[in-house]
Amino acid sequence: MIFETVFDAQNSDNKIIIPLDPSWKVLGIQLSGGLDSALLTYLTAVTIQKNNLQTKIRTISCDVGNKPDYLPTARRVLAKIKEITNFENWEKPYEYSIPLAESKNPMKLYASTNHMKALYLTNYIDFGFNGITKNPPALDRKCFTDNDGREVERDTPISIYRGEKSARPLAMCDKRGIIELYVTHDIVSSLLPLTLSCDVNRENVVDGRIPCGRCWWCDERKWGLRSNGLDENL
Repeated sequence: MIFETVFDAQNSDNKIIIPLDPSWKVLGIQLSGGLDSALLTYLTAVTIQKNNLQTKIRTISCDVGNKPDYLPTARRVLAKIKEITNFENWEKPYEYSIPLAESKNPMKLYASTNHMKALYLTNYIDFGFNGITKNPPALDRKCFTDNDGREVERDTPISIYRGEKSARPLAMCDKRGIIELYVTHDIVSSLLPLTLSCDVNRENVVDGRIPCGRCWWCDERKWGLRSNGLDENL
């Protein structure tokens, strides 16, 4: 039976809902190494510990052909989470690659979906978490790069659940709430600087600079930091 643990943020009723079922042997978490998936992995480990569950976490990370430093970042983030939580119930991470020719949507999304399906079918995981968050308010993000392409269903999410075996625990939380919870859990100095939210394509990198500081995801990260009174360059 699934029970839910709620982590409330004060910013605009943001909240994170972590669903857990004691019967799950292995929980898969898609860990890109960004702000969101790092916090999701951290909070899930803390919640499993607090409830004395035997559920193990298997992180799922991807090396994308045209994206910079995804897999190395995910590995560094996971190592830090292990260090600061002392959580021990880890399964071997699942890592896969998407070649350059398939690294743009819809092929990228298709490849990712197929890998998740395979993990369910082979019993590598019993349930899966994705770290997708709520969009910032429309007025706050109107000047973000390429804002017209945002997924509108993320503006007013209805549920964290995506079918019988998948959830988006951060769906009710935007970057203000994400950063606030980093502050609340005192992991701003330890975990946050290791994360990489930039999603610029390798061919669009200027002077080799990563994070680029110009893409929608960089803009969103800066907004979340500023909204909490923190240096936007963290």
